[in-house]
Amino acid sequence: MDAYLEQRVDEKTRELKQAHQHMLHVEKMATIGKMAAVVAHEINNPLSGILTYSKLVSAGLTRTPSLCQAGRDEGSLDLIASESKRCGELVKNLLSFSRVSP
Repeated sequence: MDAYLEQRVDEKTRELKQAHQHMLHVEKMATIGKMAAVVAHEINNPLSGILTYSKLVSAGLTRTPSLCQAGRDEGSLDLIASESKRCGELVKNLLSFSRVSP
């Protein structure tokens, strides 16, 4: 009878350790999700500003071609705008990842 009880205690101890490990893993994943959301929000604000200003400057150069250096400025601004949009998509994906799914 004592051997049976010891076996059951050992079995339940293993189950508790597994449950504890699983709980730690879930908590770590939740923390990573929260951190991703914070980082995404912090990055998204400057990105929005960069995208907006690059579009404004590009529009200004289009209206006054004499300020443009042989099309290089517009190409650089287009690159800035497209890369800002790309980073914005990454941020949106981070936010999607961080949302708690039901």
